[in-house]
Amino acid sequence: MGDRYPRFKAAAVQMAAVWLDREATTASVCRLIERAGAQGVGLAVFPEVIIPGTPHWIWREPESYDHFVELFKNSVEIPSETTSLLCDAAARAGTYAVIGVHERDGKTLYNTMLFIGREGRLLGSRRKLMGTMAEKTIWGQGGGDGLRVFSTELGRLGGLICGENLDNLARHALAVQGEDIHAAIYVAGAARRGPGWNRGLEAAAVYHALATQCFVICSQAVASPREIEAFGLAGPGGWSAIFGPDGQTLAGPLVGEEGMVVAEIDLEQAIRYYPLRDRIGYHARPDVFTFEVHRRPFTSAPDLTLPSP
Repeated sequence: MGDRYPRFKAAAVQMAAVWLDREATTASVCRLIERAGAQGVGLAVFPEVIIPGTPHWIWREPESYDHFVELFKNSVEIPSETTSLLCDAAARAGTYAVIGVHERDGKTLYNTMLFIGREGRLLGSRRKLMGTMAEKTIWGQGGGDGLRVFSTELGRLGGLICGENLDNLARHALAVQGEDIHAAIYVAGAARRGPGWNRGLEAAAVYHALATQCFVICSQAVASPREIEAFGLAGPGGWSAIFGPDGQTLAGPLVGEEGMVVAEIDLEQAIRYYPLRDRIGYHARPDVFTFEVHRRPFTSAPDLTLPSP
């Protein structure tokens, strides 16, 4: 009879933030977590920094301090009332959730993923290693401590944020830990850059699926009417989909509107591809290549601990 492997429903949630409103957006995320749970979804993946939304201004006017003040005021501390509300929603739904937030720690903001268990416990979080281009003006850097996967009853769960999904070393760091399910989350980028931007998302998702025999859940935000008007965006954008370990599309893509893309994940189906593309086992040639992740958290704060007298 042998071992049994998990089967469950996964959802890529494509939504708009209530822009720069932490409480209202959190309420929307909680409702969608519970809606996903009611549909039997075991894992719901939400977009990058969906709480409280995409910082569109940084690509046009980085020194827009008024916007930054509102963003700072509406960012999420860990732990906080916001994380408690999200965890409570996951517990009510009986659903794992991956959610992108602007994290506030002291005077610095970070682009952060939250990983929440179905029993309502925060499994952990990770910060984006490096902001892309103008993103460096508002976000601090993450560290290697966040490049880890979480063992769950659904499988080993990991994820990367936006441009990190094109970073071969970051992807490999998750793959060598046996990642089974990968959350790839994105801002409302297509609203600003047009549908051509989505080609990169699809290419990154398909390659990661093929190279690591992983299921990839890709979730992008859409822009709200307020964002479209304020920044002259072409439209809501959006592109979300789910891919199997053979690179084939299991669900989606959903384009240009809010919604939920749902697919059944069967981890046993990944096994048939192990001997073809085992890039973390014997195909990796550890006798030729070496790989190491420095696990120390990135911080610019000095050690102010005073020595014992």
